[in-house]
Amino acid sequence: MLEIQKLDFWGYLKNKQIDFFPEGKLRWCLLGLIIPGAAVDQNEALKSGPVLGDILADFDKSLVAD
Repeated sequence: MLEIQKLDFWGYLKNKQIDFFPEGKLRWCLLGLIIPGAAVDQNEALKSGPVLGDILADFDKSLVAD
């Protein structure tokens, strides 16, 4: 049977296996960093692409290097 260990906040650094699931403050801290980062990543990937042609046209540039 798998024994569950209670680790301190930075205790995940000692655990080298993938089967560790963060709990408590560490879980919320990681979620607080990951969720806004994913939101910014998706915004950059999905929102700026469709208008890129218009932005480049305003600056008299093209996607092809001159």
